[in-house]
Amino acid sequence: MAAIKKVKICKKCSGITPAELLEHLPAQDFTTFCIAECGKHEGKIAAYVQGELVIFDSKEAFFAHIDALE
Repeated sequence: MAAIKKVKICKKCSGITPAELLEHLPAQDFTTFCIAECGKHEGKIAAYVQGELVIFDSKEAFFAHIDALE
């Protein structure tokens, strides 16, 4: 069984690139695809982090959360 990715995020709607994610996580810990949440949270960054939907107002807040993960 495949391990659950720590972060699932839409690179198009979030504006966060895989290169930016690589500065904070190893490639095996994230995946980028449509998570079908961005339209519900327009202007914010929506992502699944460790299976939980989280919403952030900025890239800085998102990456602060990511950097605090174990």
